[in-house]
Amino acid sequence: MDHPRGQRSVDLFAEAFGQLQERMAATDADVLGAVYEEYGLSSDAFGQHFTPHSVCETMAEIAGVGDESDTDDRQTILDPACGSGRTLVVAGRKQPDALFVEQDKDPLCARMTALNCCFLNLDAYVIQGDSLTVEFQRAWQTSYSSLGGSVRELDDEEVEELHEWVTDAFENTVEAENESSPTQGTDTGSEERTPPATVSVPSEQASLGAFESSD
Repeated sequence: MDHPRGQRSVDLFAEAFGQLQERMAATDADVLGAVYEEYGLSSDAFGQHFTPHSVCETMAEIAGVGDESDTDDRQTILDPACGSGRTLVVAGRKQPDALFVEQDKDPLCARMTALNCCFLNLDAYVIQGDSLTVEFQRAWQTSYSSLGGSVRELDDEEVEELHEWVTDAFENTVEAENESSPTQGTDTGSEERTPPATVSVPSEQASLGAFESSD
């Protein structure tokens, strides 16, 4: 049965998508995560408990997000258990020019984080996989543009390249911290490897195709 214009599924989705963006812009809140919790999708059974906004604010302050840096290098912010990206929302408001690397083993949470990165118009990589086992199953890249954020899924080769970059960056940071004295600066070895190159994508908002199931 054909529905009149404005009542079709695509029309309703577009309206809901627009309202979601407006709500996030007005409140600076993780609206997707709030909906996820409200409908009981996060629970003890799944071991999922989203961090309250006030705690995210405190964590960002402790981590020095938004503080002036001693180097001109672009800052990278990593969250290895990002959930819906609630901490990202706070960090993105404080330091929107950083590169964000977010990871969660829950596929729906990873998608929500990718959408949040897109809504906030941030440069980010969002990884679906277990950070404890350094497992990458899928990954998305969101990119800043003057017309609004965009999102695309990385192909297998790009996911492997991202995996190598994240692994090397972590190992170099740990080695540098072990070798440095408290009064010395830390060299993360970022010159040895760079993240996957940014690929230009259409400036439209998030495409459903970027979130198609791989099953």
